[in-house]
Amino acid sequence: MLRAATRDIKFKLPDEYQKTETKAKPEQALHTKESSLIMARVSHERYKNIVKCAVPKHRLNPVLMMFRRENDDIQVIDDSNMSSPGDWVLVRRDDSIPDEDVKHRLERVVYQYGKYIDPLTNRRTLGLYYDDDMTHLERIKVDL
Repeated sequence: MLRAATRDIKFKLPDEYQKTETKAKPEQALHTKESSLIMARVSHERYKNIVKCAVPKHRLNPVLMMFRRENDDIQVIDDSNMSSPGDWVLVRRDDSIPDEDVKHRLERVVYQYGKYIDPLTNRRTLGLYYDDDMTHLERIKVDL
């Protein structure tokens, strides 16, 4: 008899707990939406002439009070197919594109994946050493 009585009792939660909040997709950063030039990294190719790029940003985590790196994903038109995954590219906003999802056009490849150039000396780097220094170091090893 007691068991049957407890089945009929329904607990009602306060209104605060009944509200279910769905996490909305975070909005793109202001610099991604309105800037005319953006530096982005090509993540992978989506269509024939459209690539998906990741624009890095730093968002404040309110619990930890630290900035975390996150990416805004944008679609970019690459007419000449000059980019490959991993490249850092310069992207320009173009309002003349009829597609509503694609609002940017690839301007040029700044750094190719794996071929990094030091901006101060304009020499190619391989880790900690320059490419010129590596050939010089190899010659010294052979001479010894």
